[in-house]
Amino acid sequence: MTRTLLPAALLATALLAGCGTATGVEANDPADTSSPSASATPTPSPTSSPEPGTYPAYPFSDYSYTLKLQCFCASFGKPIRISVADGEVTSAAWARDGQGTVKGEEVTDEWARLTMDDVIDAANDTEAEVVEVEWEAGADHPTRVSVDRDLQSMDEEITYVVSDVLVSS
Repeated sequence: MTRTLLPAALLATALLAGCGTATGVEANDPADTSSPSASATPTPSPTSSPEPGTYPAYPFSDYSYTLKLQCFCASFGKPIRISVADGEVTSAAWARDGQGTVKGEEVTDEWARLTMDDVIDAANDTEAEVVEVEWEAGADHPTRVSVDRDLQSMDEEITYVVSDVLVSS
């Protein structure tokens, strides 16, 4: 699948799985001690006024991070610890117990097993009606990406919240 079609395919898969609107989940949950907070050495952030379609690819191929999906879905706001090797997801496990999840249990939903480039692809979705991206100056990845593909539709919005990024040596 080409990189430009990946965000649409991921969103379509998420919608079929019942994903959509959500708000109110914090990006950094102080109660979540599943992994240490750390960041790779920052690389220059995107342009000073980035827009969808201009965000750079993630510069690392081996890393782990915590992802929370805010959507109209069963995994709403539940942290997933994702490990990536050679640019491919090797593991995606629930980062803590609660509401039907068991810490360390593998997440089998493919639409939730995302690389950092998948999240950045969502930030670069030029066909969505609204894309909001939080990407700190000097950082090599976004901390939050919200996508609303159609303002007239309900329950298809999705937000990706990224935290606890660790680059493997």
